[in-house]
Amino acid sequence: MGPDILSLIPAIAPGTLVAITAFVLAGIFMQRARTAAMLVMIAGLLTLLQNGWIIFNQTVLLEWMFDDVISSDTYSLIATAAYNLFYLVISALLLFAAFAGRQSLGAPASTCLLYTSPSPRDRG
Repeated sequence: MGPDILSLIPAIAPGTLVAITAFVLAGIFMQRARTAAMLVMIAGLLTLLQNGWIIFNQTVLLEWMFDDVISSDTYSLIATAAYNLFYLVISALLLFAAFAGRQSLGAPASTCLLYTSPSPRDRG
């Protein structure tokens, strides 16, 4: 028999809180930084998918391993690959969101005003 769904709450609670925070922040910053907000929203959706993977892993894959449907090596390979893939993609999306829309150091700022020296006729 698999784990009780209530026992999975501590495993999925952190990811759920991160996803809710991501959706709230994406909604707040959607007007000012649309690209970054969309990247954060996608990362939040992937975090919820990761929570679904945790539930699937604990309720299905672990039972298959205990019932000898899959070997422990296969289970370890599948579970580790999925966790690492989720963390890698979510981290990359959040890192890209942090730098989305920023100008490079060599590019002139679009809001920068150029200083011009006063003309001789402005002196009085």
